[in-house]
Amino acid sequence: MLIALGVILAILGVAGMFWYLFQREFIFYAKSLWQMGFLIFQGVITVFISWNALKSKRYFFSWDEHTIHYLLPKDKQLEWIKISEIQSIEIGDKEIVLSLRNKEEKRININYFYLPKRTQVISYFQQLKEKLTV
Repeated sequence: MLIALGVILAILGVAGMFWYLFQREFIFYAKSLWQMGFLIFQGVITVFISWNALKSKRYFFSWDEHTIHYLLPKDKQLEWIKISEIQSIEIGDKEIVLSLRNKEEKRININYFYLPKRTQVISYFQQLKEKLTV
């Protein structure tokens, strides 16, 4: 929706510029070149911000008996972790830190998840942490 609004604003600005260049008079919705330039700028910025927000909304998290699969908004590809490789789990307010047996740390930012899914993920990792300590 916002992307369409940004495109419309940019088109109105460009149309106003062309109208002024060819007709030598201002169009009814913009009475100066600054207003048309601002429409173009505002449209481009709206498209850019909306596109980045849309890209960062996608996330995925699932698990089975042997692996954990996840895709977070800033990641480029699907990540997976074998449960047998997890050495310890630290659960914080904003992230879950997994220490692996190969001395690697995986950080999962849980702020991306909405509340029902977030509590589900946290409870899964709490259960997994209890299994690891036993």
